[in-house]
Amino acid sequence: MEQEVYAPVSSDPRLTSVDVYATPDSQDSSPAPRRPRSGIIDQDMRDIVERAGPALDRLDGASLVITGAGGMLARYMVETVAYCNRERFRSPCRLTAVVRRTPSDAIEAPGVEYRIHDARRAFEEAADGGYLVLAATRGAPSGYMAEPVETLELNGPGVFAWLEWAHRSRCQSVLYFSSGEIYGSAETNSGGTPEDYAGRLDPALARSVYAESKRYGEAVCMALHRSHGLPVRVVRPFQVFGPGIRDSDTRAMSSFLREAAAGRPIRLQSAGQALRTYLYIADAAVAFWKVLLEGAPGRAYNVGAPGPEVTVLDLAQRIRARTGCQLEVGGAASDAPARTCPDISRISNELGFAPRYGLDELIDRTLIWMNEEERC
Repeated sequence: MEQEVYAPVSSDPRLTSVDVYATPDSQDSSPAPRRPRSGIIDQDMRDIVERAGPALDRLDGASLVITGAGGMLARYMVETVAYCNRERFRSPCRLTAVVRRTPSDAIEAPGVEYRIHDARRAFEEAADGGYLVLAATRGAPSGYMAEPVETLELNGPGVFAWLEWAHRSRCQSVLYFSSGEIYGSAETNSGGTPEDYAGRLDPALARSVYAESKRYGEAVCMALHRSHGLPVRVVRPFQVFGPGIRDSDTRAMSSFLREAAAGRPIRLQSAGQALRTYLYIADAAVAFWKVLLEGAPGRAYNVGAPGPEVTVLDLAQRIRARTGCQLEVGGAASDAPARTCPDISRISNELGFAPRYGLDELIDRTLIWMNEEERC
């Protein structure tokens, strides 16, 4: 899973659960300089709105809460709403973007409001209808392995609290961000992993805290759906990347692109034989909107690229070929899943989703974003 926003509670008195701000400067007397905005993001927003279709108009004048709104995946949903509020909706969607700290690159648009709040707790006050997206987590291994207890709290009691809040608020639809990592390592000689695959996980491994907590979060979602009729849907993202990857994201794709963009060598910490497919963030955002607004309640959907399936070493070599950077290969063992490749038949057949961008386009567009926003 790729989103990353949750962090331990800060002692900074400005970061209370009730602070609300609408501009990036309002909670910080010395805000970080704003980077120039990449045209790639504006292109992606037009593409997302076109492909998500008329279902997006259900957000016209509606209320929406997105937790983890500073993470890569959720941020593209915030960007989508901001674009629609400026260019499409008659009445702005009232979006509350829940974050843990003031982002230097907060999105400014009518109807978009940031709220600093610990996502392990739900809001005390209920809303009236609307939509809820639960995307707060630590998606990078360096994050969730450093904070295993917090990861469990967020995807366990935290998810339960938010779903109860959604029930009290009579939400029209709830979307929970799980992860393709819940399956563990699938067989390397099989096709893509379908949603009914039970998974192969060793809960004793340090990195399993993330996948196991996501499995529990899904169980909570389904329990509230069955017992309370809560209209909750689940997405399981597989290896999603693109504009918005964080400097703290140490996963292979993020690290390779960051090093190559800066002119530094790409270093593999393993032999690079793990098999992966990679989905561009704009494709993923289309899938998220389709599931939230048109998906079946009580149903989980894989969100990923069905191909091409490449090794991590192949990925590094592709990036080297496109950038001219050097490549250094190590040989250490890794406890990461040996293979992650989704079967996306369910979301394709039920919701008409199909990726538009290939792996090379993902790499190229992310590198352009890095250069345009001076992130290398």
